[in-house]
Amino acid sequence: MFSPQGAAVAGMPSPLDFEGATTVAQVVDDAETALAGSTGPAAPERTVRTAFWGFSVEVEAKVSKVVPQLSTLTWEPDGSGRMTIIAGVPYDPEDAVASNAAEVTSSGEVVTDLVMAPGDFYTPWTEVPGETRQDMIAILRAFGMPENPTAYDVELAFTSVLDQWTLTNAQHRELLGLLEEAQGGEALGVTKDRLGRDVSGVRVVSPDGAASDLILVSRDTGRIVGVERTVLIADEVYAAGSIISYRMWDIDEEAIR
Repeated sequence: MFSPQGAAVAGMPSPLDFEGATTVAQVVDDAETALAGSTGPAAPERTVRTAFWGFSVEVEAKVSKVVPQLSTLTWEPDGSGRMTIIAGVPYDPEDAVASNAAEVTSSGEVVTDLVMAPGDFYTPWTEVPGETRQDMIAILRAFGMPENPTAYDVELAFTSVLDQWTLTNAQHRELLGLLEEAQGGEALGVTKDRLGRDVSGVRVVSPDGAASDLILVSRDTGRIVGVERTVLIADEVYAAGSIISYRMWDIDEEAIR
């Protein structure tokens, strides 16, 4: 059911091309070293800058476009906040097959500028989270992680957390440790992500085997900087091996314009 890494599905962006053999334990060890030597937020922040991609699919017309967007979310404990989304320039996915780099270009067009009144923004966790292992378990469970989680469960929960919080290096270290402990991840080696950053990859598979998520860990900072989703079982829209979404965090403020 797995599409060979590096083999592109027609009409879809190319998979990232990984090199070198490694293990999840080694990825986590390397990340811990990088985290200790890099500068991260002094405290968790309720501000997140995200570059994300998805596919706009017209099934009957058999037309799909990659639609990149760049967002900034800032929120307060009372549920107030603001989300600004700037449209990227859509492109035909066939144009991206020849290159691992997704063509992320801001159009400068603000498509959403949402000001949220108190209570408009929902989150299951409003207080600033602590930095211990138990603190991270608590917030992940608030975001849906079950007891005795798989690596996929851990990834799903921390993806939701990172969409709302910019965490400290110490917190990223604990998240990676929980991912390793959960078992089920597969280390893929090293590559550059779609923003040109040096990363290590860990793949986790959904319980039903229908999809896999690729976790990207910065080689420079040790932080979790992205997740990509691949379809493993074909359906009426996507062929097996299709990469259908990307999410990237730790985006420079200059890029969100």
